[in-house]
Amino acid sequence: MFDYSAHEGAPDTADRLQTPTALRRHGPARLEAWLRKRAVRNAGQVAATALETAHAQYTALPGQAVAAQIAADLPTQLLALEDRLKRLDAQITKAFRSHPRAEIIESMPGIGPGPGHRVRRRRR
Repeated sequence: MFDYSAHEGAPDTADRLQTPTALRRHGPARLEAWLRKRAVRNAGQVAATALETAHAQYTALPGQAVAAQIAADLPTQLLALEDRLKRLDAQITKAFRSHPRAEIIESMPGIGPGPGHRVRRRRR
């Protein structure tokens, strides 16, 4: 099975080429060119590994089309989630920096501007 987490550019492949048949139909040259166009690092290696795996899988299962659609939707959802997390982090940072002592907390060694808004007050 192709391990998408071990390769950069996996979301580019997962959003369009979810089944072994789709990968085989794309072919090595077209797949590599398609990945290079999307600035995937090691596009040749990613394409070769994906195609090697696709050539080892010829069994089609019932529900494969549904699973392929779910796989196609995941990269878009992950990118939307990443964008949402960035927006939330910016909102939290803005709220933290409105605190009168935020500058002092952020200036402490090891805290800095990033983790500063994550420091909790100790209760007495």
